[in-house]
Amino acid sequence: MKDPRLEGKLFIELVVFGDGIEMLLKANNYEELLKPLIAQGVVFVQCMNTLTGRGISSEKLYPFVHYVPSANGEIILRQYEGWAIVKP
Repeated sequence: MKDPRLEGKLFIELVVFGDGIEMLLKANNYEELLKPLIAQGVVFVQCMNTLTGRGISSEKLYPFVHYVPSANGEIILRQYEGWAIVKP
Protein backbone atom coordinates (compact mmCIF):
# COMPACT_ATOMS: atom_id res chain seq x y z
CA MET A 1 0.00 0.00 0.00
CA LYS A 2 3.01 2.27 0.37
CA ASP A 3 4.19 1.77 -3.22
CA PRO A 4 3.76 5.23 -4.84
CA ARG A 5 2.96 3.60 -8.19
CA LEU A 6 -0.21 2.16 -6.67
CA GLU A 7 -1.42 5.32 -4.95
CA GLY A 8 -5.07 5.97 -5.76
CA LYS A 9 -5.29 2.79 -7.85
CA LEU A 10 -6.04 0.15 -5.23
CA PHE A 11 -9.23 -1.16 -3.74
CA ILE A 12 -8.37 -3.79 -1.13
CA GLU A 13 -10.89 -6.28 0.17
CA LEU A 14 -9.69 -8.71 2.81
CA VAL A 15 -11.81 -11.86 2.61
CA VAL A 16 -11.87 -13.55 6.02
CA PHE A 17 -12.75 -17.21 6.56
CA GLY A 18 -11.78 -20.13 8.75
CA ASP A 19 -9.48 -19.24 11.62
CA GLY A 20 -9.08 -15.70 10.25
CA ILE A 21 -12.35 -14.86 12.00
CA GLU A 22 -10.37 -14.44 15.22
CA MET A 23 -9.15 -10.99 14.15
CA LEU A 24 -12.71 -9.73 13.63
CA LEU A 25 -14.16 -10.92 16.93
CA LYS A 26 -14.76 -8.02 19.33
CA ALA A 27 -13.61 -10.17 22.25
CA ASN A 28 -10.09 -10.44 20.82
CA ASN A 29 -9.44 -6.67 20.83
CA TYR A 30 -7.86 -6.24 17.37
CA GLU A 31 -9.90 -3.15 16.53
CA GLU A 32 -7.08 -0.67 17.20
CA LEU A 33 -4.79 -2.61 14.86
CA LEU A 34 -7.44 -2.71 12.12
CA LYS A 35 -8.51 0.95 12.29
CA PRO A 36 -5.48 2.28 10.35
CA LEU A 37 -6.22 -0.18 7.55
CA ILE A 38 -9.86 0.88 7.47
CA ALA A 39 -8.73 4.51 7.31
CA GLN A 40 -6.70 3.59 4.23
CA GLY A 41 -9.79 2.08 2.60
CA VAL A 42 -9.33 -1.63 3.31
CA VAL A 43 -12.68 -3.45 3.44
CA PHE A 44 -13.05 -6.49 5.68
CA VAL A 45 -15.43 -9.14 4.34
CA GLN A 46 -16.44 -12.12 6.47
CA CYS A 47 -17.59 -15.47 5.06
CA MET A 48 -21.03 -16.39 6.40
CA ASN A 49 -20.25 -20.10 5.99
CA THR A 50 -17.58 -19.71 8.68
CA LEU A 51 -20.02 -17.97 11.03
CA THR A 52 -22.66 -20.64 10.49
CA GLY A 53 -20.22 -23.53 10.77
CA ARG A 54 -18.78 -22.21 14.02
CA GLY A 55 -22.07 -21.06 15.51
CA ILE A 56 -20.92 -17.43 15.78
CA SER A 57 -23.38 -14.55 15.65
CA SER A 58 -22.49 -11.53 13.50
CA GLU A 59 -23.12 -9.36 16.58
CA LYS A 60 -19.84 -10.70 17.98
CA LEU A 61 -17.91 -9.08 15.11
CA TYR A 62 -16.95 -5.44 14.68
CA PRO A 63 -19.57 -3.18 13.06
CA PHE A 64 -17.28 -2.32 10.13
CA VAL A 65 -17.32 -5.95 8.87
CA HIS A 66 -19.17 -6.74 5.63
CA TYR A 67 -20.55 -10.20 4.88
CA VAL A 68 -20.61 -12.56 1.89
CA PRO A 69 -22.28 -15.98 1.63
CA SER A 70 -18.98 -17.78 0.95
CA ALA A 71 -15.34 -16.77 0.84
CA ASN A 72 -14.63 -18.98 -2.16
CA GLY A 73 -17.58 -17.48 -4.03
CA GLU A 74 -16.34 -13.96 -3.30
CA ILE A 75 -12.81 -14.78 -4.42
CA ILE A 76 -14.06 -16.43 -7.62
CA LEU A 77 -16.31 -13.46 -8.45
CA ARG A 78 -13.57 -10.93 -7.75
CA GLN A 79 -11.09 -12.85 -9.88
CA TYR A 80 -13.64 -13.01 -12.71
CA GLU A 81 -13.93 -9.20 -12.42
CA GLY A 82 -10.18 -8.94 -12.98
CA TRP A 83 -9.02 -8.49 -9.40
CA ALA A 84 -5.61 -9.79 -8.38
CA ILE A 85 -5.83 -12.41 -5.65
CA VAL A 86 -3.00 -12.21 -3.10
CA LYS A 87 -2.67 -14.85 -0.40
CA PRO A 88 -0.60 -14.10 2.70
